Amino acid sequence: MNPHPIAFDTETELMGPCNMAPRLVCVSLFDGINSKLLDAREGLEWFREAIQDRTLIGFNAPYDLAVFCAADPDLIPLVFKAHDEKRILDGLTRAKLEDVRTGYDRKAYSLADLVS
Repeated sequence: MNPHPIAFDTETELMGPCNMAPRLVCVSLFDGINSKLLDAREGLEWFREAIQDRTLIGFNAPYDLAVFCAADPDLIPLVFKAHDEKRILDGLTRAKLEDVRTGYDRKAYSLADLVS
């Protein structure tokens, strides 16, 4: 298992009724030092490799994971395996739980706010 986690985010076409996991447009990555932007094809290739052994950090990760799995349903068992191994982390969920713990009344959650 690769010990270094990597943050990821997907950008997609618009979601809507009956389309809650729209088509992947691009994937952004950050490993703590370097960032990278991949087109949809490259992003899906990266994810197929990364889901095997990396710890992945998302922001609303269930959405991003659904987008990847909609693009390639063969990824579904690998995503569940990564969840079982606790290799999928979610910054949004963590922030919400921390706010419940501390009693902080945040009005909105954005990636920019949580990073700062």
